[in-house]
Amino acid sequence: MPEEKSVVLDALVANIEKHGNHIDTGILGAKYLLNALTENGRTDVAYRIASQKTLPGWGYWLEQGATTLWESWGGTDSRNHIMFGDISAWFVKGLAGINPDPAAPGFQHIRIQPHLVGDLTSARAQYDSIRGRIVSDWTLAGEALTLHVQIPVNTTATVYVPASRPEIVTESGKPAAKSEGVKFLRMESGCAVYEVVSGNYAVSSSR
Repeated sequence: MPEEKSVVLDALVANIEKHGNHIDTGILGAKYLLNALTENGRTDVAYRIASQKTLPGWGYWLEQGATTLWESWGGTDSRNHIMFGDISAWFVKGLAGINPDPAAPGFQHIRIQPHLVGDLTSARAQYDSIRGRIVSDWTLAGEALTLHVQIPVNTTATVYVPASRPEIVTESGKPAAKSEGVKFLRMESGCAVYEVVSGNYAVSSSR
């Protein structure tokens, strides 16, 4: 039930805040925590967890000079292990926003849904799918967003552009809705949503 889902999400966020926005799961829970938050509209909380610089957390590893994933938070075991490694996939899915469409397997249709969170000012990811390279590359300067998207040949994509209204979204310098291969669909959760065919797109907007 939707109302029960909301109660569970609120309880999860409250628990995370109780622990100072640090991760408080085992290995299996770490795989799902950031994804569950992002899929339920709380990428901001996921980013707070991911960017913590004190124990336990991935940011702590970086503060210690880590260039690999460690087996344990304190670094007392292997320092080249995948136990907490799903965060690497979350960077691609949650921050850059490259996601498959479950209804169109094999990246026949792609969802590009970048998340602008916290103090993050840019994110870039590429994924070499079975159909070709997918790229999502965004930069935020103040309220001005620039998003570069690459969609492989013989595929289509739904692109979510953070924007207050569709009229301020441009593609290659022209109104996005009038750009070749681009179709405006709707406004959703603070984003102008477009359907695009394969190609390269240079999108600009203001939040």
